[in-house]
This record gives sequence, structure tokens and C-alpha cells, in this order.
Amino acid sequence: MTTGRPIYVVSALLLALAACGKDTESKPATTSVNAPAPGDGTTAGDGAADATRDMVAGVTAAKGDGLVDLKFKVKARPQLGQPLVIDVAFLPNVASDLMRATFISTEGLSVRSSEVPADYERVQPGAVYRHQLTVVPLYNGVYFVSAIISMQTSTGDVTRTFSIPVVVGAPPESEDAVQAP
Repeated sequence: MTTGRPIYVVSALLLALAACGKDTESKPATTSVNAPAPGDGTTAGDGAADATRDMVAGVTAAKGDGLVDLKFKVKARPQLGQPLVIDVAFLPNVASDLMRATFISTEGLSVRSSEVPADYERVQPGAVYRHQLTVVPLYNGVYFVSAIISMQTSTGDVTRTFSIPVVVGAPPESEDAVQAP
């Protein structure tokens, strides 16, 4: 049966639309692997909005608390069996002694384990912390990478989960298009 396929396509489109967010204020930006490091291509004058302008927001159910935001950019069109690089930016809004990002995926994607988790120490609000994630698509379809962000803050440990949709292959043709004369 092909009745379930349109639901996947519609779900992927809705997720992509929901992932389109906008920055509401400009913040100083710093690119980092383990801690903010000035002089690596992003200066404090650029602002977080400028530093992540070509990225879309990760999808989360925890809207409104603003502890941390996630933006991502898929570097190329996903191809079966080919490594796919996803640029990820974490935008914390609170200070944290440690921020850890762990990535897991649904069965259609394989996350390269050598690149996770990503740890950042002495996290500052308004900074941009970057990570490159590599996944390998195993099947055609709509899949998700979950980014689980844990932060140690002065008020306790908090965890937020974001979804990064990955669409592999062409969407299935609708039954109407196939049956049209």
C-alpha cells in the first residue's frame, strides 16, 4: 500500500517549515570546539544572527524556555551510502560549566560515532558553539537525527532535545500523478 507515503512527505515539509526560525536579537558570536576561541573566523562584532544566517532552527518541543537554541545546515543533498556532513550550531542563552551534545538517529541513518558526544566547557551566553556531524544514509525516506543537549547550570542540570530532519532520495510520486492521463 502507498497510502502512508503522502503522510511522510507532508510531515517532512511541515518539519522543514517549522525548522525555519529567525533570530530576534544580535549577540556576540564565537566559534568553538571545546571553548570559545577568538580569532577563528567569527568575531564578537558579527553577532550570532549573522554567524548562523544560512542555517535553520532545529525542531524542539521545549519552546519558550530559551536555555539553548540549535541551528543546522545540511552541506549536500543526501545520497545513499555516502557520508553527509551537517553543520550544527549551539546558541546557549545561559552560562554553563559544561554543555554536552549527543547525537542519535533513526534506523535509516548511521551517525559516525567518532564525532559524538561534543563537549564544551565554560559556556557563555550569546556565543556560537559549532560542531560538524557526519551521518550516512542507509535507506531512502525521511529520517531524523536527535541532538540531546545537556547543560550544567547554576540552577541544576537541564536537557533539551532537538530534531534534525534528513530527507534521502526523491519523494514518492503521488497516486494522482501516476494515474493522470
